[in-house]
Amino acid sequence: MSLAAKTIYAWSFYCLLGGLSMLCFPSVFLSIGGYPEGVEGLYQTTGIMLTVIGVYYFMMCRIEATRPLWVASVYLRFAAFAIMCVLAYVGTTPIAVLPIVALDVLSALVTAWALRADRLKGQGGIHAA
Repeated sequence: MSLAAKTIYAWSFYCLLGGLSMLCFPSVFLSIGGYPEGVEGLYQTTGIMLTVIGVYYFMMCRIEATRPLWVASVYLRFAAFAIMCVLAYVGTTPIAVLPIVALDVLSALVTAWALRADRLKGQGGIHAA
């Protein structure tokens, strides 16, 4: 398993843990984000989607041919953080959510570094970033 695949593997568990936590304990996430009660169903739905994404990443890390998706995930995680910053700035999402989303940026940096390291070691193949 390449270094980049290992970072995607770790990311899959982050998604799985976050998704299952949102599914089973939505009120915890509501209180962290400062959201009003009564939208637990929305958080549970989001938790289901995040869990499914986690399973996708878990399966993808085993297949080096999915490397272009790993590259895309780096850019998308940066974009998600930028969008969350804008939403916090305009006041539609609490600032307290940003440290959680910052973990996504950190993991994207690690994945980007691993993709580059794999490419330099010759493990990237034609799908290298």
